[in-house]
Amino acid sequence: AMLKTWHANDAYTQCDIIKPSPAPALSHLDKIDLYTDIAQIQKKQSDIVIFAVKPQKLDEVLTAYAASGHKANLYISIAAGVSIDSFQKYLGDKAKIIRAMPNTPVAIQEGIIALYAHSNCLKEDKQKASALMSYLGKTLWLDNEEDMHAITAISGSGPAYVFHFIESLEKAALAQGLSKKTAKMLARQTVIGASLLVKNNPDSEIAELRNAVTSKGGTTEAGLKILMQGKDGLTPLINSTVKAAIQRSKGLAD
Repeated sequence: AMLKTWHANDAYTQCDIIKPSPAPALSHLDKIDLYTDIAQIQKKQSDIVIFAVKPQKLDEVLTAYAASGHKANLYISIAAGVSIDSFQKYLGDKAKIIRAMPNTPVAIQEGIIALYAHSNCLKEDKQKASALMSYLGKTLWLDNEEDMHAITAISGSGPAYVFHFIESLEKAALAQGLSKKTAKMLARQTVIGASLLVKNNPDSEIAELRNAVTSKGGTTEAGLKILMQGKDGLTPLINSTVKAAIQRSKGLAD
């Protein structure tokens, strides 16, 4: 998702991709070279190296990278839960490392990318990372690396929660006898429209937008009484969801 957006916006002069089984579509993109192993790259210096792999594969990838002798001016990781200390074991104490947590809407330049920079990073390193990530959506710098766990659980995983809400809304429509086509259109466009209202009213509190839909004694109020009821409502459920994701993020760090 990130690569497609960067390529479409001419964000780089040259991109080398190391992937054991690269997607065939990548071979048709200009200014991209594909490799199946880091050892195949003849260039021993890059401006930026991005580690875009699953956390469970990172030790294997970093071991191979460290053995290759390749270096970069700046390293960026999007691996969930993996601390900068873990990277320094392979890249060295002087390495300039930035952690980033994007989400899948980066594919349409509507992502939110949280960033945290190690103290080795200079102002220009952060500016370089901001410039690269700004192609993908909005950027947010963190002062505390520990906050990455919460960011991962909320914005990193958040699109999946929203997608499941749409699924649930569609199933509720089907349960009321509406056709599959109608249920699908209603569920999707309702969330799209509500999201655009939020985007177009940046100074409004979400509660204000919710109250604008809710008439006293009306249908929306009746539905919200279920969603907002005490410990069985949506807010406690979302809290539990985020806590579970945070615990998993911390587990990946171990």
